[in-house]
Amino acid sequence: MSTHRHPEADGDGRSIVIAAEFEVVRSREAEGLSLYLRSVAGSWHFRVSPIRDPSQVRFWCLVLEPCMEPSVNAPQTGLDPFVASPGLTRDRMLALLAQVREEPMDWLRDPGNRALMAWLRDIAGTPVPGRPQPPRSSRLPASDPGGDVAVPSTLQKRSVIP
Repeated sequence: MSTHRHPEADGDGRSIVIAAEFEVVRSREAEGLSLYLRSVAGSWHFRVSPIRDPSQVRFWCLVLEPCMEPSVNAPQTGLDPFVASPGLTRDRMLALLAQVREEPMDWLRDPGNRALMAWLRDIAGTPVPGRPQPPRSSRLPASDPGGDVAVPSTLQKRSVIP
């Protein structure tokens, strides 16, 4: 996972570190200009494809579709796609796709893509249909300041005191 120094100050002039939430993955099949993003924290993939802008057909936009795996043959999820970056010329669309391939988080962090990031995070935080989910954490909870360790009741040994 990559991290970046974000130039935004957090109030006192210091820069903050933001971890990548999505990365580009390669598809097994050639799909023209389309590419796939993968949620680093989960199992979701998102197909990013250029389409004609529905509002202005002489321009282009990008459509993101949730997928179970990075393949055009992946089962449908039943979730609606997200249309992003409307009003692109062909040259700007090609340049944007090249940017997304190189560093997707730079594009996703753009202030104009806040709704897109919220949509991606919302879907990435849900289970992929038909796929078992790994346990949230395999570690025991940290000890409290008093030194006691909280142990889930299913793990506590039962003893009988006569």
